[in-house]
Amino acid sequence: YINFGHRVTPTFHYNLRLSTFYSGSQDGDPIWWDDIRKLGDPVFNSALVDTGVVKRFYYYLPLYEKVQCPGVPVASFNKLDQSYWGVRLDISKQFGKNFDLSMGGDFNYYTLRHYSIQTLKMLQGFSNAEKVKGTPQEISDYWIYRRYGSVQNYGYDIYGNKINKSRTYFSNIDGSLVPFDGHDSPPHPINASFYVQEIAKFNSMVVNGGIRFDLFDTGIEQLRDWREIKRDSTGFVSEENFVNRSPYTFISPRLGISFPLTDHSVFHVQIGKYVHMPKFNDLFESRQYFLDRLFAGYKDQFPNPNLKPEELTQYEIGWVYNFGKFSSFSVTAFSRTYSSLTRTGILETNIPGVSSVILTENGGWSTVKGLSLELYLYRTNGFALAANYTLSRANGTGSASDSHFEDALSQTENFLPVLVAPLDFDERHKGMIDLDICTKPKSGPRIFGKYLFANLGLNLLFTFHSGAHFTRIKNGDGFSEVFGYYVAQPIETPNSSTLPWFYQVDTKFGKSFYIGPINFNLYVWVINLLNTKSVTAVFRQTGRPDTDGWLEADTGKS
Repeated sequence: YINFGHRVTPTFHYNLRLSTFYSGSQDGDPIWWDDIRKLGDPVFNSALVDTGVVKRFYYYLPLYEKVQCPGVPVASFNKLDQSYWGVRLDISKQFGKNFDLSMGGDFNYYTLRHYSIQTLKMLQGFSNAEKVKGTPQEISDYWIYRRYGSVQNYGYDIYGNKINKSRTYFSNIDGSLVPFDGHDSPPHPINASFYVQEIAKFNSMVVNGGIRFDLFDTGIEQLRDWREIKRDSTGFVSEENFVNRSPYTFISPRLGISFPLTDHSVFHVQIGKYVHMPKFNDLFESRQYFLDRLFAGYKDQFPNPNLKPEELTQYEIGWVYNFGKFSSFSVTAFSRTYSSLTRTGILETNIPGVSSVILTENGGWSTVKGLSLELYLYRTNGFALAANYTLSRANGTGSASDSHFEDALSQTENFLPVLVAPLDFDERHKGMIDLDICTKPKSGPRIFGKYLFANLGLNLLFTFHSGAHFTRIKNGDGFSEVFGYYVAQPIETPNSSTLPWFYQVDTKFGKSFYIGPINFNLYVWVINLLNTKSVTAVFRQTGRPDTDGWLEADTGKS
C-alpha cells in the first residue's frame, strides 16, 4: 500500500491511501499438477492398471486401516486466485477548540477466480471423444471437461486459463455443435462507503456522532426464484432464471457520549449500527456445476447468489475510575445483536425431480451480551500491570453458515427447525493478567563501566477461559475418525456440552543494548511456561481428547 498525508493548515489535513492485495494457491499431484493427459495414463503412473483406473489393493494394518499402495496420483487439481485494489480518503477539519469534523470514504474492487477439476478420468474422456469425432455423436471439449472432470470454474475457462470475460463453448445438440455462453467470467464484488463524523466538546461532555453510507455489489446475477429454476430447449439452464439486481445500500448511524461523574470518574455510552458482506464462499460457485448438482438431486449446501449483507447493532455503557496517576479501573456492559446472518436452510421447490434444496440463506441471528472488568496499574518504578475479566453469553441460531448442515441432511421433511443455543465460540468466562517489569538504562551495579542489569525486561502473561461448546453425537453406526461418516447423529440439543477450562502462562525475558548507533534487543520467549495440558478439542462421540470410542462401540468390536 501507499499512504500519503498532507497537513494543509494547523487545523486541516487529509490522508490518501492506495492499497492492493493478491492471494493465490494451487494444490494437486506434486508431479503432474494440471497435466491432465499424463495424470490418468498408466504409462506415466505405475499405480494405474488402465486409463484412470487405480490398482485396487491395500495394505491391511492393525485396526484394519487401509493405505493405498505408493504412486497413486492425486485425483484432483485446484487453484484459487483472489485480489483487490482499493482507495481510501480521510479529511479532518478542526473548528476552534471544541469541534472536529471528519469525513471520507473508501472503494474496494475485488477479482475472484476459482478452478477445480477431477483429473484421473480426463484421459478416458479424450479417448472416447476421439472415437466419435466428426460423427453426429461428437463430444465437445465442454462436455468432456464437465462429464469426466466435473470442472468448476469462474475467472478461468474450462482449460484452466485465466479469462476476464465469459468464454463461448459448443455443445452437440441433435448432431450440430451449438455455441453458448459459459458464464465463467470472474466475479467483481465491490464495497464502497462514505462517512461523516463530528466530535463536539460541551464543557466537560464529549459527543462523538456520525453516519456511514455503505454500498455492496456482489458482481454477479441473482436467481429470480429458487423454487422455479428451468432448463431451456438445449438442456442448459434458461437465462430467464437470472436477473440483475441493484447493489445493496445501508445507512448506519453511530453515537457516543462521555462525561465526568466526579473528578476521578467518567461515564460513557455508545450505540452503533454496522454491516458487512457475507463470505465469498457462500455467494459464489461455478454456475453450471452448481446447477448440474442441483438437478441431479445432490444434497449439498449450495451457495446462494441472492444473499444479503449481515447487520450488527451494538450497545455499550461503561464507567472508568482513575486512582490518581497510577491506576484505573473500568466496568463496561455490552450487547451485540447480529441479524440477517447466513445459515443452513431447506427450501421446498417446484423443480421436476427436486423436492427440496439445502442452501445458504439469510435469516439467522445471534446476541452476545456481557460485562467486562479492567484494571490498569501504570508503570511505576519499572512495574506495570493489566488485568481483564469478561463474563459473557453468546446465543443464536448458528455459529457459522453451515452449522446445521448435518441436521438438514437428517431431516425427513422439507423443514429445518430453528433452535436457539449457545454458539461455538461462547466462552462464558475469559480473562488475562499481564505483568511487565523493566529496568532503567542505569540500573544495578556498574561493572567495568557497564550497567549489566540495565534495560532488562520480563513479561508474564496468564490467560484463562472456560471451555467452548460442542454437541455430542452417537457413537458407532459406521462412524469413526478412521473410517469417516456420512451423517453424524446428535444425541443432545446443539452445544449442550462444554470443554474443560483453559489455563496458560507465557513469558518473555529480554535485554536491550546498543552497539554503536544501533539498538539491539535479545529475548527468550516461552509459550506455555508451565507446560499445562489444557484440552482444546475433543471427539464429539465421547467428549474425550484421546479416543473417539470406536473400539468400545458394537460396530467397532465386530
